[in-house]
Amino acid sequence: MNPQKNRTEPEERKITLEVSLIGSEFERYRLDNAERYKPGEFLWIREIGGENEILVKVRGASTRPAEKSLASVRYASKERVKALMLNIVKGYLFASGYQEIRIAGATLDVEKGHLLVMFVADEKQDLRHLGPRLAKILHVKVEFQQIGARDRARAVGGLGRCGLEMCCKRFLVELPSVTLTMARKQYLFAAPEKLSGTCGRLICCLRYEMDFYEEMSERLPALGATVRVGDRDGEVVEVNPLKGFYIVRFREGGEERIEIEKTE
Repeated sequence: MNPQKNRTEPEERKITLEVSLIGSEFERYRLDNAERYKPGEFLWIREIGGENEILVKVRGASTRPAEKSLASVRYASKERVKALMLNIVKGYLFASGYQEIRIAGATLDVEKGHLLVMFVADEKQDLRHLGPRLAKILHVKVEFQQIGARDRARAVGGLGRCGLEMCCKRFLVELPSVTLTMARKQYLFAAPEKLSGTCGRLICCLRYEMDFYEEMSERLPALGATVRVGDRDGEVVEVNPLKGFYIVRFREGGEERIEIEKTE
């Protein structure tokens, strides 16, 4: 028996780091500790002789030859990766003729290699065809989700007309449906833009007191209605649900304030 036949050949060291360049294609670099970096991880690298760092996604370590070497390697934070990817997405959308698209935010799942981009547009937009194209550039699966202006405001945050943090950001789990009819029932006859929030839609707080106003509307006459007080007819010229009264202007002249309690 030849003892040399039973001798196990030592494994060749994997000193080549194979990566996907974010915004570009693929590259290999000579790196002694290449096996330290796992597939799917994002790194900032700088080539020997290079001035700027490059964001890359690790594909793995191998024994393949590499011509280039690295001067520095460091891990990239998830937020920095997402921010750079969003900048690339914005530029791609603009160059593709989608100037009206406004990016509202994004979520990045590093482990699954998935980027979900949320956007706002005045009209319905189908951007599914752009996902595979951007995936080749960013080296992650890319999906788009169109959201409403109110969802965008909640994602961004800010202060409302009252000076407090916006309700949708602070505590609202679901965004309530708000209509101009609700404002009219609360005797708010300003132009819609005067009743709009940061999102450009009617403020959510119009919904909060609707139950009260609907109850009071059953106990108070409508503004402009003709009512009879005693033996006189008049027109309702003012209604105050909060204080529980309305004012009637009589045809022959004069006005009278009517408390709800007096009519019950």
